[in-house]
Amino acid sequence: MKKTHLVLLTAILFSSATLGNVVTTTSAATTQTASNKIVVNTINYVNGTASVGTERVTGPVGYLQAVNVPKGYKIVDPSQNFIRLADGYARVNVKVTKLLISDPVYTTINYVNVKTNQKVGKQELSGVEDETFELDIPDLYQVVNPYDSHFTLIKNVTTRTVYVKPNKLAKDEITNTVQYRLQRSGIYISTKTVKGKIGDRKSYQVPAGYRLAFHQSSVYFISATDRVHVVEIIKDKSAVTTKMNFIEKGTNKTIDQGSISGLLGQTLPVDFPDGYKPVNDYDQTITMRPNQPQKAILVEKEPMSEKTYSLLVKTTKPAPLYDAKGKRINNRNLGSNSEWSSDRSKTIHDETYFRVSTSEWVKASDVLTYQAYSGTVKTSNGGNKTLYSVAGKSSTRSLAPNSSWYSDKTATINGVKMYRVSTNEWIAATDLA
Repeated sequence: MKKTHLVLLTAILFSSATLGNVVTTTSAATTQTASNKIVVNTINYVNGTASVGTERVTGPVGYLQAVNVPKGYKIVDPSQNFIRLADGYARVNVKVTKLLISDPVYTTINYVNVKTNQKVGKQELSGVEDETFELDIPDLYQVVNPYDSHFTLIKNVTTRTVYVKPNKLAKDEITNTVQYRLQRSGIYISTKTVKGKIGDRKSYQVPAGYRLAFHQSSVYFISATDRVHVVEIIKDKSAVTTKMNFIEKGTNKTIDQGSISGLLGQTLPVDFPDGYKPVNDYDQTITMRPNQPQKAILVEKEPMSEKTYSLLVKTTKPAPLYDAKGKRINNRNLGSNSEWSSDRSKTIHDETYFRVSTSEWVKASDVLTYQAYSGTVKTSNGGNKTLYSVAGKSSTRSLAPNSSWYSDKTATINGVKMYRVSTNEWIAATDLA
């Protein structure tokens, strides 16, 4: 993604403008055209004619700022969930309406592993009746029932059991553990388990009230060898923690939440929810500022790239099938050692899929891909040339040097381009003249 140069704000701007017209947001398809000039705008949340809260936001002119609606209120028009920052001492009004107000409601969410019936975490919620929260599911778990990803506070409901199941790691995913240790001591403040592919970049989620020690990097990488990352932190009154709400553009849904801690003025990278990217390039990092306990970041789904062509795919073992969004189709597989035509491919979350029927896809990692070829290949000089199976295993058979053979297919097997010279025998392109 393109990176924008950040300019630190050196003065706090104040607005004394009176209430104006309610902001009219542009359509969700509007292209971001932020400049490099940093401004401070004020969002005024208006219920009828009364102001029920203000929020001062910082960013470049043209930045699409997601709104943080005051507790107990909701936007009148949910599709208008962002404002565009303007030059000068801009003050914009966003219409909100009250949620059903009652006495404070408190609910404890107990997360229970559906397979073991053991409690794996809990979350305390407090607010007003009819207020909806995005639940903070324990690390490496997912809800059994998709409707349990949110919870709406109900009067007299003080506890709620949410059943979760362990996330299945993808074929190339592993887990790493992050331990936050107080500098120059053996005291560990917190531990977090994360998953990812080897080499994935992650940022440290430092506990509130702490900051990274000066010698520590703000990022680390998922590793297969060093699977425990111990990071030293310092308890410091000058440490700033900002809660991040990732809000989907156009729907006003909170996709995920997170927090980031650092020193005033420190710029740190932001980790975005899987399958989403920032609407604003500016949001790839966050600069720690005073009086910014939370920040609403506008996100949108990453496009799924798709290509069309004609090729053959072959399985060496049963291969699971997926729908167009990459969701596993239960009880549907391609049979072992079977060939299928594919007319297109797409990439979802960095994973390539091939379409093998109108609405069924197979992962590229589960199949061998062929391309049609019709011609004669000739072996090079030297000794006999080894033949290989479709799985890349060397055969006891070989081809004589300087001999010609008909080939009908090419494929890349274990990273090597090969030509098929019999039903299940292949020769490496490097052994050809």
